[in-house]
Parts: sequence; structure tokens; C-alpha cells
Amino acid sequence: MGNNLNLKIWDERRCHIGEGPVVIGPDNSEVLWVDIMGKAVHRRNLNTGVTSSYETPEHVGFVIPCADGSEILGTANGPIRRKPDGSISKLPTLVDADGTIPSFPHRWNDAKVAPDGHLFLGNMPYEWADNVSKCGLYRLDKSGSQLTKVLDGVWLSNGIAWSADGKTMFYVDTFAKSIDSFDYADGEISNRRVRWRVTDDSQGLPDGMCIDSEDGIWVAFWSGSCLRRFDKD
Repeated sequence: MGNNLNLKIWDERRCHIGEGPVVIGPDNSEVLWVDIMGKAVHRRNLNTGVTSSYETPEHVGFVIPCADGSEILGTANGPIRRKPDGSISKLPTLVDADGTIPSFPHRWNDAKVAPDGHLFLGNMPYEWADNVSKCGLYRLDKSGSQLTKVLDGVWLSNGIAWSADGKTMFYVDTFAKSIDSFDYADGEISNRRVRWRVTDDSQGLPDGMCIDSEDGIWVAFWSGSCLRRFDKD
């Protein structure tokens, strides 16, 4: 793939912090994404251009569509489930997972569904300098009934992706300045290792991530104004 990409504005709605696009629909015809600080979820049809939006009660880090038409939202004190009629139901929170309320202001950030159906979601502090390595990566089981911490000591949880065979999970902790991988099986992660490390701060910091059909890792770099692809090897 060449270095010359044709970029253009696809949706005119301005976001305070627009993140987390996910494709939905039987023909992958619609895209959902969040405006984190704008407290909104946006939708756009790829074929017709029809758009819609709805507000969220708090800052929202992610939106994950479910098979029944509901959506899981990473609201600051959530997560929560929003049903098609707009009604809200609660899901397990950090208090359920950790047994205590975090001592610092925080919110949910990026999240992804694993190939086996578990939802992995991470959090981040609002004030980074005073809360280094106090966050984590969590797993919401397929039933939505149990939230479990799977990784501690996280600075700012961000991009998550899985290899095509589902046996490797890739993960970004932004301020650790690395893209790591884990062995993955049955909702469990193990054998953490650094796959790529950012050594030049002028490149920016690794942020959101996705994976292509060749297991190439695409990473957006915060403060770097760029998108980079890393080969699986």
C-alpha cells in the first residue's frame, strides 16, 4: 500500500472528541461513533448518507452494538445498556469489579468485542499527571453480568484488536508508548510482550487501533496527526 491516502471530510458534524467508529447492519452499511466530551452518539448510513444522533447522560468513551439492537455505552459511571426504545439499564461497574470506588476522577475509554463475544474495556484518569498507572483493562462477560479486571497498572487504556485466528490480542496503553500483544484464549490474556515501542516523542503517542485481513495493525497517533500500519511480524 502506498503512502498517499486520499482523505476527505466524511461527516460535517463537529465533535469535541470524536472516537470509536464501528460498522453495523446486515450489509455493514452504517457507522456509529461517539463524541466523548460532547456526550453524544452519532450514526451515518454509508449508502444513503442519512444521519442521526442521540445524547448520553455523561461523557461516553465507546458505543458497542449488540445483536438484539441495543448498544453498550461506556459512560463515565457506566457501562450501561441502551435499548432501541431509548430506555437505559445498568451493567456491572468498577465498584462491582474492584470492590471500591476509584479515588480519582476517571472515565471509560476504548472498548472492543473479542472474537468469542467477551467485551474488553479500559479506563483512564481525567488528570494524568497525578494518577499514573492507576487504571486497568476489564472484561465484561458475554452475558453482561460480570465485570472482571484482567490487567492492572494501566496509564491510559486505548486500542484493542485480535488476530484473525483469535489467538493473539493486541493492546495500547498510550503513555506506556508501546503496542503490546498477549496470548488469548477463552477470555483470558497471558504472556504480555512488547511488539512495537515508540522511541521518538515527535511521532506522537499510540491511540486507537484496528486490524486488517492480513493481521496488519493500524494505529492512530495522538499528537502525531498520523496513521501507521505495522506488519504482524
